[in-house]
Amino acid sequence: MDPQYLQAMMHGEIFQKKNEVTDPLGLAIDKQIDSEVDAMELEEDPTHKNMLSPKLRRKKIKMELKDAVRMDELSQLLESAVKLLMSEGPSYLSEKAYRLLVSEFSTIQHKIKNINLEQLNNVNMSSVVEISDESLNAIADVAAEKYSKELYLDCLSLYTLLSVLNSEQSEYWFRLAIAAQKFGNLDLATRAYTTAATLDPKHIGARLFAAECYIQRNLLTEAKAEFNAAEEIVRNNEIEKKWLDLLPLIKSLIQQ
Repeated sequence: MDPQYLQAMMHGEIFQKKNEVTDPLGLAIDKQIDSEVDAMELEEDPTHKNMLSPKLRRKKIKMELKDAVRMDELSQLLESAVKLLMSEGPSYLSEKAYRLLVSEFSTIQHKIKNINLEQLNNVNMSSVVEISDESLNAIADVAAEKYSKELYLDCLSLYTLLSVLNSEQSEYWFRLAIAAQKFGNLDLATRAYTTAATLDPKHIGARLFAAECYIQRNLLTEAKAEFNAAEEIVRNNEIEKKWLDLLPLIKSLIQQ
């Protein structure tokens, strides 16, 4: 176990809330994270990095998720995402998909303000505010189009929205991180890669791209730790060739 983590845990620092959350959206997100993580069947951590009991791993995951969704940029990114979808949706979506999205988003603020936190037991935020899978997929489609056009800030905003609506989905956090890295926000990118890897300990892409971010930030100790975690995943799992090909490239960057 990391000595600094152990020391912080012994002093009660790890699982304390940094800021008391009182707004309806913040409380709803916290409740959603708690219920989703409690329901998770945690797989064995292939890196054996933290050596935590399942109970402590759940607490750690909750802490990291809550920290991730309280980034300073969160409110601005969410607002940008909604405005983008409302104004540019017709350019990317079918008329049917856009009309459904507008209909569902037209009442979302009211639903959040009047949310019953008990509703969030064993369900996700998208269910409570009644955002359909079709609309979630539509948002993801727009995000992919924005990425293909190298409009990384727009893509980042949209994946932030998706990550809030379904905070248990590691792939949303992974793609949020990629967009943040492309946009040049390396701190945000490493936070999101960490969240993706926490939710899915076998996510080698999150480890390798996090290592790349740390290299770009000249944080080589952290980069080596992520690379070592990636190598451990390779030793214990079947890995796609694209990730195996990336391993020596990341290693060479660390050794430069």
